[in-house]
Amino acid sequence: MKIKKAVVLSFFSPSVLLRKGVRNECSRRQVVDELLELEKERNILRKRLTRNEEKQRMLVLGLEEDSRPDTFWNEARERGIWLVGLLTAQSVSSIVLEANEQIISEHPTIIFFLTMLVGAGGNAGNQAAVRVVRNLAVAPDETKIQLELRREIRMALILSFVVSLVGILRVLATPAASLPEAIAITSALFVIVSSSILLGASLPFLLQSLNAGPANAATSIQVIMDILGVFLTCLISTFLLTLLSPTFESAFAYT
Repeated sequence: MKIKKAVVLSFFSPSVLLRKGVRNECSRRQVVDELLELEKERNILRKRLTRNEEKQRMLVLGLEEDSRPDTFWNEARERGIWLVGLLTAQSVSSIVLEANEQIISEHPTIIFFLTMLVGAGGNAGNQAAVRVVRNLAVAPDETKIQLELRREIRMALILSFVVSLVGILRVLATPAASLPEAIAITSALFVIVSSSILLGASLPFLLQSLNAGPANAATSIQVIMDILGVFLTCLISTFLLTLLSPTFESAFAYT
C-alpha cells in the first residue's frame, strides 16, 4: 500500500508535472508550426492556381502573356490592322448591291429596310458571339462546343420568329410597301437573324482554333453580316418577288 502511494505521489510530483508540461508545450508549438507551414503552402498553391487560371483565360482570348500590348502605339497598331481589314471586307457589300441593281430599282422599298435587316443580323450575331466568348474566358472547355451550338440553334429559331413578326408589322405600316415586298423582306429578316446567331456562336470557336483570338468575333460578325445580310436580302427578294409579284398582280387584276 505504501509502495502504491509512493508511486502515485511520484507521478504527481512537481518535477514530473513540470517535465510533462514542458513536453506538452513543445508538442503544441510543433503542431502550431506545422499548421502555419501548411497555411503558407496553401497560400502559395492558391496564388499559383490563380496565376494559371489567368494565363488560361488570356490564351483563350488570344492574348498570350508575351504578346500583350505594352504601349499605346502597339495596341493602336494591332487594332488598326484589324479594323482596316474589316473595312476592306465590308466594301464587298457595294459590289453585291451593284450586281442586284435591277431588283432594287424595281422595288426601292428594299433599300428603305436594308439597314434594318443588316443591323438586326449584326446585333443578333454580336449577342451570341459575346456570350460564347465570355463562357470561354470563364470556363474554357472544348466539350461545351456542341452544347453551346445546340442551345444557339434553339435560340436562333425563337428569336428569328419574334423579330420577323415585329418586322412584317413594321413593313406593312409603310404605305409604299406592298404585300409581296413585306413577305420578301420578312423572309430575308428571318434567314439573316437565324444565320447570324449561328455564325456568332460558331465564330469564337473557329478563331480559337486558328489562334486568332475569340475576342475578335464580336467585331468580325458585324462585318460578316453586313456582307451576308445584303447578299441574302437581294437573293431572297429576287426569288420571292419574281415568284409572288405576278401572282398578286393577276389576282388584283382579276378582282
